Order: sequence, then structure tokens, then C-alpha cells
Amino acid sequence: MPDGPATLTLELTATTGPILVAGYKIAETQNYNGSYLGPLVELRPGDLFKVRFLNALAPAGIRLGAHHHGQNASSASDQTNLHTHGLIVTPNNAAVTAKGDGDNVFAQLGRGQSLDYNIKIPTALPASILDLPSGIIPHPAGLYWYHAHLHGVSASQLAGGMSGLISIGRPDSNVVGPDDATTDALRAKTDVIHALLRDIQIVSGTTPDKAAGSPAAWMPIEDPALCRGTSAAVADRPGFCSGSDASKIWLFTVNGDRFPTWDVHSGRNLLLRIANTSASASYVLSLFDAAAPGVRVSYELLSVDGVVPTTKSAASPSPIAPVTDALRLMPAGRAEIYIRNDADNPNKRLLVLQTEGLQTGSDPSTGDNWPQVQLAQIVLEPSGPPPGTLSLRLAPQTVTTLQQPSETHPLAATALPVGCVRDLDATKLEHRRITFTQRVDGWGIRTELVAPPNLTGVHPIGMFRAVAGTTVGPIPFERYLKGDGSVNWDGGDVGSNPKSPKHVCVSLSTGHGQLWEISNPTGELHNFHIHQSKFRIATDKDLSRYGIDPQTTVTNPTAKLQNAKGADDLYIWHDTMPIEAAGRVFIVINFDAEEQIGKFVFHCHILEHEDSGLMAPVEVIP
Repeated sequence: MPDGPATLTLELTATTGPILVAGYKIAETQNYNGSYLGPLVELRPGDLFKVRFLNALAPAGIRLGAHHHGQNASSASDQTNLHTHGLIVTPNNAAVTAKGDGDNVFAQLGRGQSLDYNIKIPTALPASILDLPSGIIPHPAGLYWYHAHLHGVSASQLAGGMSGLISIGRPDSNVVGPDDATTDALRAKTDVIHALLRDIQIVSGTTPDKAAGSPAAWMPIEDPALCRGTSAAVADRPGFCSGSDASKIWLFTVNGDRFPTWDVHSGRNLLLRIANTSASASYVLSLFDAAAPGVRVSYELLSVDGVVPTTKSAASPSPIAPVTDALRLMPAGRAEIYIRNDADNPNKRLLVLQTEGLQTGSDPSTGDNWPQVQLAQIVLEPSGPPPGTLSLRLAPQTVTTLQQPSETHPLAATALPVGCVRDLDATKLEHRRITFTQRVDGWGIRTELVAPPNLTGVHPIGMFRAVAGTTVGPIPFERYLKGDGSVNWDGGDVGSNPKSPKHVCVSLSTGHGQLWEISNPTGELHNFHIHQSKFRIATDKDLSRYGIDPQTTVTNPTAKLQNAKGADDLYIWHDTMPIEAAGRVFIVINFDAEEQIGKFVFHCHILEHEDSGLMAPVEVIP
């Protein structure tokens, strides 16, 4: 990679055809460039990412799913678009006259159409976007990804292979010691592996251990219960599982391979950069020693969802990396974990990376059943006594202080667009409540601003009521659409059953430190995601600042981690968050950057839910 800003052009073609996965030749899926894995894209802050994107999908040959909302079922399967997940970049669609060639998920490309995307990776984001001291930071170094995002068919298009990884910064950017010399020494003995997790269901008469080019057919409509009731021991599920019909196989691959082996030589360590690019499957990732299958092995955590955790206290700007022994990686989630082999270890060790399985419903009769499967094995070669243990720290964000106020180029506030529900007013202790709801024919979202009965003291969350004129829904995403499938940004209705609904709007002038409540009264797990932004779990102090009695709700600042150590003084930043059945999560989100201005969405990133309506538009204005 060049030292300075560069332009990287990716030729990306959405196509229909055969792919190779875990030894099987699958007859036909929708994929990128004829492969199950899209190209790895490596960028740095300041780079221009240009994508020459061509839609060459075959017409109608594959029935992609049960949901083709707002579109003709025969034509929906050959439309698509592109999203760069997790990046804080402009959608370039703030005005009607804008090109929409940024991270614009409202583009609809039919068969034979193309679009040249131009996505600039920022060098100067406001440091406040991560609650850091005043100044600017480059775009966070970490792991991101790109994927298809056409509402109604996104789950099946991802399952077939329409995604790939994006790395910002050098791959080992977040391997850092307490000083430059230690950092160099750590990086010199660190192996880096990108681990793209993905599942796909197929039908084949050949078992996975004998695949070797055997033909298979893709099951584009995934059955979450396919492996329910299997009698196979976990050790007999290396990268796959199956149920009563042995010809139906659920593959859980890493980089398209089934149960790969990675060797870590004596005295070296492994940086595993993991991304869950499955459309809907959730992973609970843990390591165990093959000699002690029931005992988890701890590892150091360097980043979550593309961002290194930041400290709550300026007294420790570069704390020791936290340790955990299990990580819930929801669909679209990413993490960098560090596995050591530089300690005194006279014997070879075999570690197994597995997903422990997850029941997403409030009881076994509801939700999805994500199975327990072994994913990969890691061979740690014997190591002698090291000269000394090298301490691993969390990589600090480099904050550049602005010398002149004029350098910040403050934007003038704009009038509220006609289709907007006004932004929250923190001086009135208002916060935004997003409620995921279940309907007879799918899912819906209710959005509203809520406030306490008065501005004195703190109040139980049950006493907060909707502010008049701010409630929209619950409605599915389709209700926001016009006949051509585009969003009606000029809707004027509010209430529970709007014909032409208004949408959520946020102003940069009031965007910092917003408190959002994500509520899930349904009986199934959901996975909140918002574009162009990062967020963190709210603390008791955050709740009190908005008039909420922290004793009347539950916060978990280390959500996604189990048995974490060293994370109590950290803000862990996310762009996906599990919302348990009958649960709620409060998040703090900062809308501070010009790159966030424009139109995008928030939704459940379990894509079978998003395709069924669990998505809503949002607009950020100056």
C-alpha cells in the first residue's frame, strides 16, 4: 500500500453462476465476480475507494426469498445495490441533486445497469464522535465489509456470496505495546489471519468429508431449524451440521473452507480478524483446548465492529487490552482477537474455534436455532521460555487538536425538511425510543420521542411517555416507499397507521450525546444496526442525565463479551447490538461529522427480519 492517500478501484460484478464452497461445486448462486468470497479491500484514511459496480444477475432463475416488498417478485431477484458496512462515510445523497454515489443504500440497480461509487475514507472526523477530547481523528483503523443491501432480497443475496471484507489501515494497526519498540517487537512476531465467517445451506448426496468437487444445489431460503434435534456430537460437526435428512447440509465456513487448520509457530502470536458475514446466523465464539473440551481458553480483545475501545478516563489513554473467553458475534459483527504462543509452552497445543450455538427465542418453540459447530483449529507449536512478556495495549486514537476555531468549518443549521419528525430536545430530557414489533405478516418499527413527567430528578423508565406529534408506526419499511420502490422523503403523517409517514431526522447541531432506547417486546432476538455511525452502551450517568432512574433498567457495558476482564473502564463502540427478546438497550450515539449528513437507515441486521420490514429511514441534516 502507498504511504499517502491513493485511489483504489474495485471492479465488482454481481453475477449468477456456480461457485466452489468447502469442496462442493454449487450449481448456482448470486455472487460477486463468480466467487463465494468478494475481494479483500485494503484502504487507509484519505484514500478514495472507487467501485465500478455492474449488475449482471441472471433474470428470475432463482427464487430468492419469500419477501419482495414493493416489487414484482419476478424482477426483484435481478436487482441489487451495494453498502459499505461500518464505515463513517458520506452517502452523498443529502439533496435531490446529489449523485448518490457514496454509501447510498437507496440505489436500485436493475440487470445490465452499473454505478460508479466514489467513497472517500475520512482523515479528519470529529474526535467527539468517539467521546474523545476536542480535535479530529482519522477514520478508525479496523475491519469493515461491503455487501448487497436491496430490501426484500438482501438475506439471500448475502448467503450466495455477495459480500467481501474491507480493512482500514495496516492489518496489524491495532497490535500495540506501551512504547514504539514494544509495538515493533509485537508486530514482528504476529501472524495475521482474516477469518470471514459465513453459512450456506445446500443439498448434496455427498458428505462434506468427501466433497472434492461434488455437485450441490443451494437452498436460498434458509431453514434455521435444519439441524435441530441432531444426534451428532459437537466433535462430529467440523464446519457443518445436518438433521434427519442427511442430504440437506448446513455449511459453516471460514474463508469459504470447512474447518481449516492454522499453524502458529514457536514464539509467534496470532491476530485473528473475524467478521460474521452471515445473513442471519449469530455466533457465540469461544476457544477450547482439544485436551480439555469443556474449558474455554481466554484471549485478548483488540477491537469490536472496527473500533478499538476507548477509555472513560483520560488518565489511562492506552490501557491494557481486555481479556474475554467468549464473544457473541451477531450478523455483521467484527472483532480482532489476539492469541498468544510466546509463553513457555513445552508441548504442542490444539485449540478449536467454535460457535457454541444460540437459541434466539424467548423459549425453544420460538426464534431460530443457531447450532453449535466447530469452525477451525489452531495448532500452537511448542515454545521455549521468552526473554520477557510483551504487554499488549489498546491502540490509542490519534487526536489532533485544532489550533484555530475556523478550522472546524461549522455548518449553518437548516430548516427542518417537510418529511421530518423533529430531533429530540435534550434540555427537556427527551430521548428517542425505537421499538421493534411483530406483525401478522412480518415485522415493523415504531419511532417516537419520549420524556419524563417533569424535569426534576430522575424517574422510572415506565413513567416516560411519548411526546405529542412524534410517534410513527409501528409500520414496516414498505410503508415508507413509493410505487417505484424509492423512499417518500416528503411524507407528512404521524400516528400508529400513517398513509404517508414522516421519518426520523437528526440535526448535527443537537446530535452529540443522543440517548436512544432500543426496545424489543417481541419473543425473538434482534440485532440493531445503524449506518454511518458508532454507538456505545449508555452508563448509569448517561441515563441520569436524561432523567432516567438507572435502578429501573438494566445496562450491560460489556455486552457481547462473557467473563470479560479489564473492560470496566472502557467504552466499547459498536455498529451492531443484540437486543434480547422482551429486552431493551440504551445506547449513546454521536452525530457530529459532516460525513453523517444525508439519508440512510437503521434496521435489524438479522436480514431475514430486515427483509420482512424491520427497517426505517433516517435523515441527518446540518
